[in-house]
Amino acid sequence: MPPSSQAPAGLARSASVLAVVACAGLLALVLWVAGRPLSTPDLWFHLKAGEAYFNQGLWPAHDPMLFTGLSTGPVQHEWLFGVFAHLGEGALGFHGLRLLHVAMVLGVVVLVAHLARKAAGSWTGAAAGVAAFLLLAWPRLVQFRPDLWTIAAVCAVYLLLLAPSAGPTRRALLLALGLHLLWSNAHSLAAIGVVLTASTLLGVAFERGILEQTERPPEAMRARAAARMRALALALPLLLVVGLIHPRGVDQLLTFFISTSDTAIWEIHDEWSPFHPLSLSANGGRVSRLGFLVADGIMLGFAALAVVRLRALRGRVTVEALERFDPPAFITAAAACGAMLISVRFLWMGLLPLLYLLTALRGLRAGRPAALLPASIASALALFAWNAGGLAAYASDVPRGAADYLGTPVNRGRFAHEAAQFLLDVEARGRLFNPYELGAYYGYHLAPGLRTFIDSRTEHYTAEVFAEWRSITFRGRHADGRDFLQLLDGRQVDFFLGVGPPGYGYSVPYTLASLDGQRGWVRVFRNAGQVLYLRDVPRNRDNLERIARHYARQGVPFDHHAGLDVGALLERNLPWALQQRVVPAGFRSVRERAAAGERPARVEALLQLADMRFVAGDYVGAARDAQRAMGLGARGVKPAEIAVASMQRLGDLQGAQRFLHTLSREHGDQPWAQRFLARFRR
Repeated sequence: MPPSSQAPAGLARSASVLAVVACAGLLALVLWVAGRPLSTPDLWFHLKAGEAYFNQGLWPAHDPMLFTGLSTGPVQHEWLFGVFAHLGEGALGFHGLRLLHVAMVLGVVVLVAHLARKAAGSWTGAAAGVAAFLLLAWPRLVQFRPDLWTIAAVCAVYLLLLAPSAGPTRRALLLALGLHLLWSNAHSLAAIGVVLTASTLLGVAFERGILEQTERPPEAMRARAAARMRALALALPLLLVVGLIHPRGVDQLLTFFISTSDTAIWEIHDEWSPFHPLSLSANGGRVSRLGFLVADGIMLGFAALAVVRLRALRGRVTVEALERFDPPAFITAAAACGAMLISVRFLWMGLLPLLYLLTALRGLRAGRPAALLPASIASALALFAWNAGGLAAYASDVPRGAADYLGTPVNRGRFAHEAAQFLLDVEARGRLFNPYELGAYYGYHLAPGLRTFIDSRTEHYTAEVFAEWRSITFRGRHADGRDFLQLLDGRQVDFFLGVGPPGYGYSVPYTLASLDGQRGWVRVFRNAGQVLYLRDVPRNRDNLERIARHYARQGVPFDHHAGLDVGALLERNLPWALQQRVVPAGFRSVRERAAAGERPARVEALLQLADMRFVAGDYVGAARDAQRAMGLGARGVKPAEIAVASMQRLGDLQGAQRFLHTLSREHGDQPWAQRFLARFRR
């Protein structure tokens, strides 16, 4: 072989190897996040509901977790996924569910790689295609939800039904129908399969119309198109019929339309928000910067390639130009682009226009085998390097050490587990008001003894329930004029769960201080990021007695009327407080430094101590230590802020006013004091 031809061939081989390595690196990162300790909030209601459906049947008399659920006890549209998850957990445990999640992601990637390889005609093109798909789909892949089944099913339906140029064989059709039966019972998005089949059928009809305009079209090509059209025309109604084989019948196909009438499904504006291709900021942080660019690049590239291929069909139509344009693949890919624009949840459907784009690589490589590969591998490496930070940041709850990663089955910190464990230990009974993101986890562990107010199954309760939850969470007034306390009593809530930073480090509305200082509510549990209050009414006498006995066994000071005194707890049973993450491990040493030593060291320790006490809910101790620090010469906004905020949380507004008056008299000429006082006057 001449040297001039050896160099491009060698470059092509090197680029191919590097492309596969880059794709493998990105895949490893996705699998690392997917296999982390269980942290998908929705998984827990799938497990609980799956248990109920497996043991009690598919028509429950009432919701297994919610006390606000619809009276009809609706069948969950993902019931089969719930049963699958329940059986998996029973057979394999939580660690097994992690492995099962990784296996499902790998299965999806294998299907995508196969489709990309067929489209591009090379493993280099396939690697680039898989990398682009991962950049779009990883937010769905790293969550253990029925979307995993939908993504795999779309790939399989495309392979079995939509891609064969002569239409699906009888065997492929039967496999696709069986798959669709499972799909429709595992996820209501099985309607995607029907839409894509209809789109491909429309494309075949369009292709046959153009084919009749070509000069002397090959008889074999006409026969293939006719056979494909007959097969898809048969498959489409069969898919619709199979989709009706579900406990909910036709309602399953119409889930997200009929639910708008009386449920809260459209009150959640997260992953159902439309994708804005012209502005990253308009997507509200729901799309990563790189995912935004990849999605835009795929749609723009698809549109440009379609224009080029359509131009080749003008005038005298040739068979070669028609085959390159491929109307069925084009219309199916265009339908997928429409889904991407409808919701960021469907960005992974960029796979279909991506496959259409990859077919262009086959023709380019035939003429210039090394021309595209260096650019391809450079892009793949750049995308991998860029996305590594974004995906790793998303997975901030992944344990850092290998031992913790392998040995931790569930990310319990994500779900405020200490409060859940407390409710389990005291055998709490009644009704719980909870953050939206934690409802499924608490329902899984505590129902039916203690039922939750809300979880992310928004089609299982009315929009009115969600409106009340929002008014209570943000301490506002409801449309009928009731305040958040009246709303809690209206729903006969027994326990109130509040969370907030810094002890709870996830993005949820701050409710940690919602009931601080409110009469009629007894604080029964508190740590740095979680709090539980019990409604002090006769129906909760048994709950209160069980809590008191539990604390007596633990050696924790507790009063039936005043509740849990965190200050007394820190003095009398610090080991228990450390175990429950009430205060950090360094609390004891800081307290010792605050009690002895030189003045500068004592002042610094007192400030740290005041901050720790405030975060833990010991507002009396926080105000005391902050004022002691100021008495020893501490100046600045921080000690004053802790003192005033602590008094406010205690409901001691007169004490706060006296402190501000003293601060103004003694330090009113200091700039920091002037800024602080001005803020409170506002």
